[in-house]
Amino acid sequence: MAGKFSLQPELSYNQVGSKIEIDTRYDLPGTVVRMKNNGSLTLGYLSLPVILQYNILPNLYVEAGPEFGLLLGGKTEDSWTETTTSGNNISIISSSSNRKIIKDYYNTFNMGIGIGAGYFFTSNFGATARFTAGLTDIYKHNTVDAVRNNTFQVGVAYKFK
Repeated sequence: MAGKFSLQPELSYNQVGSKIEIDTRYDLPGTVVRMKNNGSLTLGYLSLPVILQYNILPNLYVEAGPEFGLLLGGKTEDSWTETTTSGNNISIISSSSNRKIIKDYYNTFNMGIGIGAGYFFTSNFGATARFTAGLTDIYKHNTVDAVRNNTFQVGVAYKFK
């Protein structure tokens, strides 16, 4: 039974993020106002998954375990456009920004639970897939629904023998 289990600690750099698009239109008497906002957030973590693997078959395994992460930094990108149409007149105002995150607003520690599987096509070469569900809110002082890092990753594996 012990030969079917193995412990696999890993160390990796992960980039996770989100995108938001908002398109709003206001129809006022004689005027139409359309506002578009596109934003993205990218966070970089040094991650340490500690994965317990169970070999169902000699070439097929399932895995699960915690993943611990340390926030190293990140960036936000935003673009905003307002188009106002009044009769034959059109007015367009736009702006954009690209800046580093303020780390004081974010939780430095991140934790998740991963579950996945892998298959070795040969004795040395295989493919893996894992989903990690985030447990911690990325924001320090969030007063609404928690924002968590959920990730899906695929990869190739090589065994050194």
